[in-house]
Amino acid sequence: MTRALFKPVLAVGLAAAALGAAAPAAASPNDDLKLFLSLLEGEFNNAAQAAAESGANGGSEPLPEAERHPWHHHSIRRIEAPAVGDHVFAARILEEGPQGGLVRARVYVVDADPSRAAVLVRFFGLEPAAAPDGGLDPDRLAGLVPESLRAYPEGCRVVWQRRGEGFTGEIARGDCRVPSPRSGRAVVIAARMELDPARLRHLEEGFDENLEPLFSAPGGLPFELDRVPAG
Repeated sequence: MTRALFKPVLAVGLAAAALGAAAPAAASPNDDLKLFLSLLEGEFNNAAQAAAESGANGGSEPLPEAERHPWHHHSIRRIEAPAVGDHVFAARILEEGPQGGLVRARVYVVDADPSRAAVLVRFFGLEPAAAPDGGLDPDRLAGLVPESLRAYPEGCRVVWQRRGEGFTGEIARGDCRVPSPRSGRAVVIAARMELDPARLRHLEEGFDENLEPLFSAPGGLPFELDRVPAG
């Protein structure tokens, strides 16, 4: 079964000069940052994707178990932590809804990068002393200090570029290398993402030092997370 990973974004050039119309001004880095911050915060889940792949919605045959995406709920909430950065978010992945068990917690620090016309997101793990519950309650993370965070290498930043009313993000393959907690060997992390007013798409993959695949999302396809109301 073949499914497109992301829909291509087509740039259509209009002959503005021939029509005597001025071309619209490009968005400033500050405008892009403001839009990105407004889109990043929210609640997202892939309940529809999980139901379709399992056949629970009655609209299609179920996929093989190994190709089904688990039901994940992403909660991304802004927190006040000025010692860490101006724009800091607590990000949680939960199983089967907003009250589910914690899969992973991260802290995102967002900055504009005018030199690349991009928005950069650095992500951090949490030291156990700073988050005894693993980061499940974001209210307990307000006032974080850098010593509370576990940094990842510089190449693990997500570079987000404006695309229409949203953004596409990437960790390029080969840029992000982290040690495996089991073997100690380097694992190369790559990711592709899309964020817009309606959804978040996310695909993370891992490779060994020779860029041979180690893991990916089921079927090598992204999590399709719809924006949903809080609560």
